[in-house]
Amino acid sequence: MYDYVLYFDLASAAIMVVLLGIYFSGKRMDTFRSRMYLFMVVTNMLTSFFDCTNVTLTKTELINRDILVRISHTSYFIFHLSTVVAFYYFCLFTSGIMRKQSILMRHASLIPFGIAALTALLNPVHNMLFTLDEYSGYHRGVLIWVFYGCALLYFIGSVVLLAVSGKKISAVHRISCYVFLTISVLFIVIQYLFPYLLLETFGCSLSMLICYSVIEHPEEYVDSEYNVLNEKGFERLIDNHFTFNTDFSLFCFKLHGLSGMKKALGKEYTDELIRTVIAYFDREFPNDSFFHYSYSTFILIIKKQSEDDFRKTSVRLREKLSSIWTIGSNHMKLRASFGCISCPQEISQYDHLRDFIAEVMNHKGSDSMTIDASCFDKGKTDRMRRLREIVSEAIENDGFEVYYQPIISMKDNRIKFAEALVRLKNEELGYISPEEFIPIAESQGNIVRLGEFVFRSVCRFIREHSLSSMGIRFIEINLSTVQLLQSDLSENLTKIMSSYDINPSSINLEITESAEAIFNSTFMENISSLSALGVTFALDDYGTGYANMEYFFHLPLNIIKIDKKILWGSSGNKRAMAVLECAVVLAHRLGIEVVTEGVRTKEQIELLKELGCEYLQGFYYSEPLPEEEFLRKAGELSSVAI
Repeated sequence: MYDYVLYFDLASAAIMVVLLGIYFSGKRMDTFRSRMYLFMVVTNMLTSFFDCTNVTLTKTELINRDILVRISHTSYFIFHLSTVVAFYYFCLFTSGIMRKQSILMRHASLIPFGIAALTALLNPVHNMLFTLDEYSGYHRGVLIWVFYGCALLYFIGSVVLLAVSGKKISAVHRISCYVFLTISVLFIVIQYLFPYLLLETFGCSLSMLICYSVIEHPEEYVDSEYNVLNEKGFERLIDNHFTFNTDFSLFCFKLHGLSGMKKALGKEYTDELIRTVIAYFDREFPNDSFFHYSYSTFILIIKKQSEDDFRKTSVRLREKLSSIWTIGSNHMKLRASFGCISCPQEISQYDHLRDFIAEVMNHKGSDSMTIDASCFDKGKTDRMRRLREIVSEAIENDGFEVYYQPIISMKDNRIKFAEALVRLKNEELGYISPEEFIPIAESQGNIVRLGEFVFRSVCRFIREHSLSSMGIRFIEINLSTVQLLQSDLSENLTKIMSSYDINPSSINLEITESAEAIFNSTFMENISSLSALGVTFALDDYGTGYANMEYFFHLPLNIIKIDKKILWGSSGNKRAMAVLECAVVLAHRLGIEVVTEGVRTKEQIELLKELGCEYLQGFYYSEPLPEEEFLRKAGELSSVAI
């Protein structure tokens, strides 16, 4: 009989108590993975308890000691193996494979555990799992290998799940699970070789501590500023609901004007507003899940509502959102876009649900609105999802094309320069408008790569063809806000121009920016560096958006491009005509040339000629053309006036 060392079991139990305290002290979600983790903690703690009980009972003189020891040992075996099984299911869910399995397959995984548990429960009959000597001392039996074999089976199953999970599990999470398995197996082997060292539960405790800090990590799913569940928490809960086909209702709303309110009233005021909204939902829906999805978007998830309850909750929330809210000592009425939907009855895929939320978030009207299943177009969102895939593929494979639209001089009616415009055509969807794919590229974080593709294409085009001999001064290229805020933009563009041996003066960069962009030091440094090289600049779409006058104070502009909407609106509208006239006069007073976009008619040309506009761009002269067509048109017109 061994003199067992209990310190490791006691340490294991202490670790589990601490984990339980942390787990229940903060925000948490009731997901299958969380339940499996909690189950592992509890069963491992009980395993430590029964391990200590086994040793303690052998040192006491009780009348029914043998019976108590048998019960304790049997409980130890069952709870110990339960921890391993729970980890297998933890990996099964985390890997995403559980969603693809039938309920029968999920339950079939419990068969080995059932066999092992039955073996333990019937041990008083066969005495082949363990035996007790006259001192109630424990001795292994031949069926101990049933338990080791079952544990090994679940360990191998967990490894396979982690290996085939692909991108569903991050590399850090996968490594953490492997560490869990390695430590657990290592301590099992050590205890098998040295039975008096009760290390198995301690090894599991260390593994679960790592698992908690890296994988479970509830802080990752909580917005610490407002102490509310965040977008990651929402994704995790929805993944759980769709995996188990759980009925739930989703209510999403976006508060309008928070950014403007923050500028006008300060961050403290808007923070107080957000906390007031969160406090209301915590108070009124304490047993449901509320998420701060983005700065101005919030989501409430309620499980298993009847159709009547769903309707009542929807009405109740709409009324509350449109009522007067008390923020500190102020009373205000909020504007909000509101969305409500039942899952999985109306939406059964996460992609569709995400698109539904995006539709609520993207509503930019001045009035509040409600979106539900009746006005949600899944076909439209399927197209948008396919567009995202197409744009990603085009970014990876240089699948875009660059077209060129001529810009005509009013002085001699000849092509003087051209604007490079990116185009995308797909065999499945045909021509895809830039108004569709540019925002997608921006949302995917690919706008910089797309911009560099266009810049390289233009530099190659200029190098391969003698544009100056056709009277073409330069090619205009649009730069996005994101590009101009890249610290290495100037360096990268300079390298590209050098690699193609391009004179910087043959490039004109168009800027369309937000009002705040010019106050960014990186923005200004990029402009200054490129301007010093000889690159010229144009202000695109002048007259729309912010039209910030400080552009003219700080930027080395050579051209302004008056937006087509101003030209089109000037017909029959005295105010629009006044804006057009003033824009041309202002530019000329500042020594800046003017291009007017969107020219369609002879009458517009005569008007712009009278106003003194230097250059025209529009379908009256030419639509954007592929390289070869543009060169052919430019060649034809290089010696003949238009």
